[in-house]
Amino acid sequence: MAIIKIQGESEKKKGIYYEVDSEVEPIGEGGTGKVYEGRCVNKRTGETRPVAIKFLFADLPEQIVERARRESSIQLRNDNLIEMLGFIETETNHNNTVQKHFHVVSELLHGVSLTDLFDGKCTDSKGQVIPFAKKMLNIYSKDPDHFAKIIIKNVLSGLMALHDA
Repeated sequence: MAIIKIQGESEKKKGIYYEVDSEVEPIGEGGTGKVYEGRCVNKRTGETRPVAIKFLFADLPEQIVERARRESSIQLRNDNLIEMLGFIETETNHNNTVQKHFHVVSELLHGVSLTDLFDGKCTDSKGQVIPFAKKMLNIYSKDPDHFAKIIIKNVLSGLMALHDA
């Protein structure tokens, strides 16, 4: 087990830090980085909560890093959006060369993609049944038009909250 501790100035002021086991497989990977399940640790209370931590790839263009920084600064709570918790910049020194590392931290959600739902799948990557997915699959099987309206309404609700912020 190799625990990586991630903390920026903002986290120091709040008395929290994030940690992730670097030996665990990522829960996702995309064009800008790898996402790991981590946890937020409150140093004052000892409480922890699960989070998602994206380790941005080192060779990303500056405008991509800045976009990630901007997007993670929109911190609001809405049932239809992932809550962004922060953007953390850290540095390491290798052979007298300072290398910057960028991390995006958000709430951790377990769910099912729409594609998987359409294929009848109601379990997450760990095989756990997601009750909301089961409910939505039931709605989809009985009334696809109603299902589509629910999805569109929730997406638009999230977009409106983002726009308002």
